[in-house]
Amino acid sequence: MGKDSQGNLGRTGRGGEMRVAFDASCLIGSKSGVAYYTEGLILHLAKEHGEDIELVGHYCNFLGRNKNLKLPQGPNITYRPTKLMPVQVLNLLRRLRFWIPFELLVKGRSDFHLFPAYIGWPSLFKTPSAPVIYDTTYLDYPEFVNKRALHDLKTFTPKAIKRSSFVITISETSAQSISKHYRINRSDLTITHVPPLGIERLAKNTVKIQLDAMGIYGPYILFLGNLEPRKNLVTLLKAYKRLSDQDKSDHALVIAGGKGWNNEEIQSTINDMQSKNYKIILPGYVDDKQRAVLFEAASVFVLPSHYEGFGMSLLESMSYQTPVIASDIPIFHEVCGDAARYFRPNSPEALAEQIQTVTSDKKTSDQLIINGSKNLLRFSWEDVTSTIYKRIKKEVEV
Repeated sequence: MGKDSQGNLGRTGRGGEMRVAFDASCLIGSKSGVAYYTEGLILHLAKEHGEDIELVGHYCNFLGRNKNLKLPQGPNITYRPTKLMPVQVLNLLRRLRFWIPFELLVKGRSDFHLFPAYIGWPSLFKTPSAPVIYDTTYLDYPEFVNKRALHDLKTFTPKAIKRSSFVITISETSAQSISKHYRINRSDLTITHVPPLGIERLAKNTVKIQLDAMGIYGPYILFLGNLEPRKNLVTLLKAYKRLSDQDKSDHALVIAGGKGWNNEEIQSTINDMQSKNYKIILPGYVDDKQRAVLFEAASVFVLPSHYEGFGMSLLESMSYQTPVIASDIPIFHEVCGDAARYFRPNSPEALAEQIQTVTSDKKTSDQLIINGSKNLLRFSWEDVTSTIYKRIKKEVEV
């Protein structure tokens, strides 16, 4: 517990609230799945528990150069940016084992430290803390992680766990893997999910204008995510080629997302197919409105990943009433249940068959939409934040 202004034991928030300091670094720059989870968590903690909690975020903004930050806002959310040190220097110091206490970064003492991106910082006062560990790709499939991230995750995640009061993760599948690798008792794991942040319904003319701007003029199959080996895009491209060669689809293939690491094979396959006039469209990284448009208008959404910690985009697709096809891996069954069609991850033939069925058979497509709407009822930010708030409160009041 922190001390109040009189030096007595008590909560450190401005009005007696519980002050939770969090690392907001993942919210800077292009949004990833980690950023979407963090944004949802902070917004809904503030919304659902605003009378009891003060949230203080830290990030680096060297000399205040980044003027267009879009961070979660609220009357009980404040930020304490570091302006005299680039984030690259801060990360280098950590790699050199020069650990800066989190109290110095957030410029004050808090009741709890929340680290939404695996790696945390130490505390001067042994403040209770929790990292969010989304998956253990770096241990189970290290070939899917770039070398620097692999080093950092393998080196610093165990330290964050050792310092923590408990660990937050986002699925039962991930919890089992974390428990196995780090020998963590299940009582020290808090499991939540990653509900969609909310849908933005757009007028038809707005959707058309946005699609035209991205060069999309007819029906399409959608993939949305980083272009990297873990996403298994080569299998999707081969499946699409198979459908096109057999004249079984008039759909374009839209691959939206930023370029990830080690994407040479993916890019080479795309370039080769585009040179042969296959209808592959690459909008690049898309903002929230473009993302909504793409889900809204797609005939089907495909997530062919070899491995994921959750798969929030699957639920996003369902929230826009777009049918889902996913690779046959345990986490996607946990997330989707009967609201998706599945295929063997290394079988372009099986994926092509599922795409053809969903895009040509209205009965199948409609049933997936119905099942998806029912499936969404299992996930809510209110449940997520209630679970985490109660666990934080328990640790603070010990």
